[in-house]
Amino acid sequence: MDSLDKLIPCPICRTPIPFNLEQLLRGTSFYCPQCGSRISMPTGTSEKVREALEKLENLRQNQGENKIS
Repeated sequence: MDSLDKLIPCPICRTPIPFNLEQLLRGTSFYCPQCGSRISMPTGTSEKVREALEKLENLRQNQGENKIS
C-alpha cells in the first residue's frame, strides 16, 4: 500500500489529513481523523492536476539546472 506521505488541512477543523497524491488522483477519498470530513478530487479534474504537476516538476528541474550553470 502507498504511504500517506502528504498532509492537507481539513476544510472544517484544520486538522492535518494524511493522504497520498496518487491515490487521490485515482479517486480515493480521505477522511479527517478529528471531525470525519471527506476530501476527494472532483470528477474529471485529475488529468488537469497531473498536467499541472508535470509543469511544476519541469520548472523545478529547470531552476535546478540554472543554479548549477
